[in-house]
Amino acid sequence: MPDLNANMPLYQQVAADFRRQIASGRWPERSALPTEEALAAQYAVSRITIRKAIAALLQEQLLTKVPGHAPRVANARTQPAPNQTLIRPQQLAIDEVFEDHKQQQADLTRVLADLRCAEMLALPLGAPVTLLSRRVFDNEGLVAVFKTYFVAPALATADISRFIQTKKSFYDFLARHGIEPVVQREVITAVPGGTDAFAGQKAAPLLRRERLVAAAAADYREYSDCYYAADRYRFVLDFTH
Repeated sequence: MPDLNANMPLYQQVAADFRRQIASGRWPERSALPTEEALAAQYAVSRITIRKAIAALLQEQLLTKVPGHAPRVANARTQPAPNQTLIRPQQLAIDEVFEDHKQQQADLTRVLADLRCAEMLALPLGAPVTLLSRRVFDNEGLVAVFKTYFVAPALATADISRFIQTKKSFYDFLARHGIEPVVQREVITAVPGGTDAFAGQKAAPLLRRERLVAAAAADYREYSDCYYAADRYRFVLDFTH
């Protein structure tokens, strides 16, 4: 039985471990999942919990399902696009406006690229990438979660770690090192509350913002997966800049 996080609902704990199985390659692309009975026994939970965990990954398109057959791990290169708004042009300016004073927590880790990250960054599934995680709070609580996955051969991890403790913009750090990233693609999707990003928070609507950024000169590539509490966050799109 994996070491699960007791602060999360049980099905979300199981779903989180399913994602680890996929990201690590233990469940390869297109492979069928074990039976519900086998998974329930492995995780020591009910089949209902297993079904809810599978449903979560089906919604995220990490799994696919054909009626009458077992769920399979999705193919990162052929996943269908969700209902979404694709934002162009590249000169788009986006302002993040909070009603109250905001604070943030930041953390830097090395992780293995999951299906979505591998697809966006054109990496093999399970390739090592650097993850900059930030959680932003206002006076009422958590308002945004940012997960920035990037590959930056020219940057030292220790230098990045020291800089993020200053709580200044990560792009200021990149600019100091002569890296000028350009937005390649931006997608904004409305998603239901209760996702892993806001686990433990009330089930308010969320905005999901995915962004692909690159800087050819430094071989810098970045995929950002961000969630915003839609009931307490104003998302301003300015096309005039």
